[in-house]
Formats: sequence, C-alpha cells, structure tokens
Amino acid sequence: MAMPVARRQLTVRGVVALAMTLPALVGGLARPARAQVITLTPAQPSIADSVKVTAGNSFANGCWFIQNNGTCQTPLVDTLKVLAEVSYCSSCSFCPANAPIYQQTCNFGLLPAGTHIALLTEVHTNPADPLPTKSVSITFEVLAPTSVSYLVQVNDRFEA
Repeated sequence: MAMPVARRQLTVRGVVALAMTLPALVGGLARPARAQVITLTPAQPSIADSVKVTAGNSFANGCWFIQNNGTCQTPLVDTLKVLAEVSYCSSCSFCPANAPIYQQTCNFGLLPAGTHIALLTEVHTNPADPLPTKSVSITFEVLAPTSVSYLVQVNDRFEA
C-alpha cells in the first residue's frame, strides 16, 4: 500500500523551501517523522547572482547518526547536487533522546540563464533502516537581466 507524502512549497524572506514529510506509522511500527529541506538563495536568481543551496534534515532520536553531513557535488549541466549519508543503529537496545541534525550549504556560484534543479539525496546506508534513501528537489529559473538602452537626443530626435 502506497503511503501519501505531504508536500509544501513556501517562500520565506526570499528563500524558496520544499519540505517533504513521511507518515509516522508504517506497517504497525512506530517511525520518526522526518522532513528533508532544501532551500535556494536567492529565491529568484539572475545570472549575476551567486547561487547557494542549503540542505538538511533532523531525526526524532539518536538511533540515526550522520555519516556525511552533506557533500556539495560538482554541478551537472543543470543539476546542483547535495549528498548526505545517514546510518541507522539496528542493534541498539534503546535509542538516545538526542536528535541528530545535518545541514550543508553549498555555493554553486554563477549559473547560466535557464531552468535548473537543486537536488538533495539522503542515502540510508543500513539495509535494516526503516527509512529509505530519499531525494527532494526544487526547480528554479536563472534569469538574464533585461537590457537597458540609453537614448540620446540629437537635434529634434532620440537615437539609441
């Protein structure tokens, strides 16, 4: 049975964020809710803006630990990638209350005009992990500035 995934996209102070939340229960086993978040700064970049992607997640308890806080990968043609690795302690007799968190900001610099994708992939390395490997992404446009023309008055007419 497929479980629904809640999706939200919001704009807060010029930052676009996409959060995906998994259901809290699957197959009768309690699972911690999690929300992967990926943000883009500035929210509507132009070719003159340095583009930053911030990606992160938090977990409900210490049964998960962060192996890799997030690696900024060299952009492919139009995709900016952040990769994080998480492991689950399937042999733990109890889960500590501390909630692990990871967050990584990657500066991808200037991008050409056009459509781009920012992608966070969270790899769960333990096969016994109740949470699967998951990716979230946002699609955004890098805009070229509008050209500016100056007019000069020559006698009774204007010339560019």
